[in-house]
Amino acid sequence: MISNKLTYRNRFAKVLSHLTHGECPDWLIDEWLDGENDNLQSWVVDHQVFDDWAMGITIIEACQILAQEPQEGRQQDMDYSRPKYYDLVEENNHLKCMVEHYERATEELNNDA
Repeated sequence: MISNKLTYRNRFAKVLSHLTHGECPDWLIDEWLDGENDNLQSWVVDHQVFDDWAMGITIIEACQILAQEPQEGRQQDMDYSRPKYYDLVEENNHLKCMVEHYERATEELNNDA
């Protein structure tokens, strides 16, 4: 039996199509979701709808957030499971942001001393 549920990958691709010009090649999306490479980031930067003020990773993260959020009243129509890779990416991004914040704060303290 074929499921009518929208998968995480389909929702991600649909959101991406609204935040970029042109149709992103499926292979770029699949390689990103499989954690194979970050070529999608470059494609997003070149095709974004924000007149070049947004970073590629920011647009991709917005797609991730929107793809994983249920629409009210439609939770049963969607598959909210995400590739395990993204749990690791989110965890690593959070840690990376914490380290960057710590390094910036330490640098500011050293400059003030």
